[in-house]
Amino acid sequence: MEQKSQIPVRTVVLTGALTALSVALRLLGWPQIGSTRYDLGFLPIAAIGRMFGPLWSGAAYAVADVIGTPMTGQAPFLPITGCKAIFGLIMGLFRYKKRIGLGRAALCMLAVTVVVDLAAMPLALAALMRKGAWVIFAERLTQAAVMFPVRAVGVWLMDRYLGRYMDRY
Repeated sequence: MEQKSQIPVRTVVLTGALTALSVALRLLGWPQIGSTRYDLGFLPIAAIGRMFGPLWSGAAYAVADVIGTPMTGQAPFLPITGCKAIFGLIMGLFRYKKRIGLGRAALCMLAVTVVVDLAAMPLALAALMRKGAWVIFAERLTQAAVMFPVRAVGVWLMDRYLGRYMDRY
């Protein structure tokens, strides 16, 4: 008889709880202005990436986007959800089972900023908003400049103070 691999219940429950926390933090963020949004919804996704890996964090951020977008009065848009999944995937690739210092946190957030915030997201938003990608890219530069240090320091602080608890999983 073949044994099927089972996903631990703890993994599913913690991923669901952290995904819900990500949605809540998104709702508590600044309202969306044009093509930019400032929130801390990435922190629970970073924790998922640290504990369970890139596939879990990518899937969790995509689910958080699908759940959280209608709560802000908008409709989900598949290319943006894909960008969120890539964001979570990058977080998991840099962080899975690793304690990171400020330098590695900054490198992780630089990858997210370049790949997602400045490359993929302007293309997705251009299709949604019917604007030129370069116009949206210029708007996203401000968001990238503000959120890069916030994300890097936030992930580093979370690792520093909560890392030993995340190591249990």
